[in-house]
Amino acid sequence: MVGRIVVLMEPMPLNSAHWRYTFYMRKGKIVHLKIIGVVGMLDNPHVGARLWQFMGEAFLHEFPDATFTTEHLFYFPWQKSKIQRLAEKILDKHDTGEELILLGHSLGGIIACAIAPKFKHSKVKCVVTVSSPHKLHFLYRFLDAEPTQLPFPVITFADTFDTVVPSFLSRYPGSIHGSLLADHLFWFLFSKRPSTIIAKKVRALVPK
Repeated sequence: MVGRIVVLMEPMPLNSAHWRYTFYMRKGKIVHLKIIGVVGMLDNPHVGARLWQFMGEAFLHEFPDATFTTEHLFYFPWQKSKIQRLAEKILDKHDTGEELILLGHSLGGIIACAIAPKFKHSKVKCVVTVSSPHKLHFLYRFLDAEPTQLPFPVITFADTFDTVVPSFLSRYPGSIHGSLLADHLFWFLFSKRPSTIIAKKVRALVPK
């Protein structure tokens, strides 16, 4: 069985590996392997691009037959309508029959967990969240959801030096939890190591 990852990424040059498309035949159907990442609050395509570039490179190394795509939206955590708009955009655009892995950073991890059960045509294989405040339940209610155990693996990562989202907030119910020697954002911008560790962990836990 072919696994799928979904990650929202910034547009890349047409000759970039991030735009590769691979198709597989499964039960007579063409299956598209995707990677989609879900951005966090205060997303800036110029600042956040480096974080997602490193994530994309790390995940494509572990899942070489995948594609990687991003869509940026700048929002504050109290802007319910914008958060809902991003969630609906992901569902509308990517519920097209693939198997998916949703990768969310910060508040993007909450969006990923909230929408994961709502896919009707695509099959979510796994949700991965990094520095996401899952214990702040009111954020889930923006999306008419609750942080309840999901029928597929949820892998969460906390950052040891995170002063924005303390580690005790980052556990999702029933999740496989890990820690990174990083802060909330800057280490992800200047070092590939956190992204590499995350991608390797996901590859080890997600069946092919």
